[in-house]
Amino acid sequence: MTAKNIAGRYGRALFDLVSDEADLDLYCEQLLSFSLLLKENQDLRKCLMNPFFTEADRRSIIESLLERMEITGKVARFILLLSEKRRLELIPDIAQAYRECVDGSLGRIRVYVEVAAPVSSELASEIKSTLQRSSGKKVEMVLSENPSLIGGMVVRIRDVICDGSLKTQIELLKERLSA
Repeated sequence: MTAKNIAGRYGRALFDLVSDEADLDLYCEQLLSFSLLLKENQDLRKCLMNPFFTEADRRSIIESLLERMEITGKVARFILLLSEKRRLELIPDIAQAYRECVDGSLGRIRVYVEVAAPVSSELASEIKSTLQRSSGKKVEMVLSENPSLIGGMVVRIRDVICDGSLKTQIELLKERLSA
C-alpha cells in the first residue's frame, strides 16, 4: 500500500470520527498548521522521526507543541496517535485527504488556478463563478501567479488539470511543426 493510500485512510478515519461536529474546518486548519510546523522546522522533524528518541520523549515534545498551538481534543489525540504509529511524515497527505472529505460533505470543491499575470478581483470572481456553475459545487479557489505560463491559465481540480496556458499551446505547436 502506498503512502498516499495510507494517508487517505487516516484522513477519512479522522473525518468519520468528527463528521458530526461543526468544527470540521477548524480541525483541518489545526492539522495543516501542525503539518506546516513540521515542514518548516527541519530540526524538529528530524527529532520526531529519529528512532533513538523514545515514544515518551516524542509524546512529551508533541504534547508541548500542541498546547502552544492550542490544538486540543480529537485532533491532538489524532496527532499523538500518528506519532505512536510512526506516521507523522504523512500529515501533509492526511490533511489533504481530510480536507477533501470535508469539502465533499459540505458540497464544495477546492480549485487551484495559476495565471500568468495578476488578475483583477472582478476577473477572479468571474473565474470562480464560472467554475461554480460548471461543477455545480461551491468553489474554494486558490489563485497563484506563474509568469512562465506567458498567458492564459492552468486550472487544477483534484487530479484533473486543464492547461489553457500560452506556454503549453506554443509547446504543442512546436511538436506539431517538428513532426
